[in-house]
Amino acid sequence: MSFPFFLLCTITALIPLVLSLNITLESAPEASQSTRILLRHDHDDPFEFNLGAFTVDGYLEATANQVVAAFIADRIVNMTFNYSSSFGKECILLAWIPQAKPHNKFAQSEPFSVTSGRSSPTSESTTLVSTVRSTSPTTSSLTSPSDSGTAQSTTKAIPTEAVVGVVIGSFVLLSIVSGAVFIILWRRRNRKLKESAPSRAFWRYLDRKGPPISRPVREPLPVYTAQGRTFQRPAVRPPPSRLPD
Repeated sequence: MSFPFFLLCTITALIPLVLSLNITLESAPEASQSTRILLRHDHDDPFEFNLGAFTVDGYLEATANQVVAAFIADRIVNMTFNYSSSFGKECILLAWIPQAKPHNKFAQSEPFSVTSGRSSPTSESTTLVSTVRSTSPTTSSLTSPSDSGTAQSTTKAIPTEAVVGVVIGSFVLLSIVSGAVFIILWRRRNRKLKESAPSRAFWRYLDRKGPPISRPVREPLPVYTAQGRTFQRPAVRPPPSRLPD
């Protein structure tokens, strides 16, 4: 049972886990203006990471990179964007550990736009979740410009990798449980068969005794009486031996 247990632990470790780093822009970012960003902490989040905004193609920085250190609780940080979107939602937030490059990010946001500041501000909320070890659907709330400024939310479908991981893990767990039940029942059946079978001493006794040896009866047969008369069965004589020619 040690190998199936090890296999279960290995597959469970390979099943994607949730990394719930969550970064929310509380309002639509404007160029050269400070924007409040809410960082929501979870026990799986890194202790220190870099936060920056880039264009979707990843070649132009939309803001100066900011280092978030000692991240052990929810925090609000301010970021200033030095780039305004000219073609709609072409900016994206990236988070990566200090030793890695921005392209090796562990989380990214949905694309958003940075206004130039000449238009009236509109509320925009972008939720950043991890793209590594994530099985939960990414939920983002984007607001289109309107007078009321009501937020609209969209929900992504569950990733295919998550569904495959859950199915494989469930199948392996069910196989291990079925195998354990089969082994227990098989051992119990063998134990009952051994208890009900004759002992080895009995079989050894039969081997030593052997089958009975048949011998011709030479003693006279007993006399019996029927209706006052006494009879005696004739003795069985062996057939005469044949002389050789």
